[in-house]
Amino acid sequence: MRMAIDTPQAGALVDQPYVIAGWAIDLAATEGSGIDTVHVWAYPTTGGAPNFLGEANIGDARPDVAATYGPQFERSSYSLVTTDLQAGTWDIVVYVHSSVSNTFQTAQIVRVTR
Repeated sequence: MRMAIDTPQAGALVDQPYVIAGWAIDLAATEGSGIDTVHVWAYPTTGGAPNFLGEANIGDARPDVAATYGPQFERSSYSLVTTDLQAGTWDIVVYVHSSVSNTFQTAQIVRVTR
């Protein structure tokens, strides 16, 4: 599995609405990106229950990923527009689900302030 969060950047101050976006691939896939869903959660750094921000849209073209990993992985993008955060500091966690293993295999975190 490989993935990246392109936006927002770590430490960013975000206004609403804002975009969470990047790319994800499962190198074990025999066709396509090998990713069938991406879930995005926000965890308050002060503790408490996380907020499910939503299921990201997947599958737009990423020529840069295809150039590195091969044309099979071109449609590897994910993106989510959200307006669901209260003021504060949050760890945004992006969970990637593999269609190969049928499990959430990897995650990345970016801390933001709203």
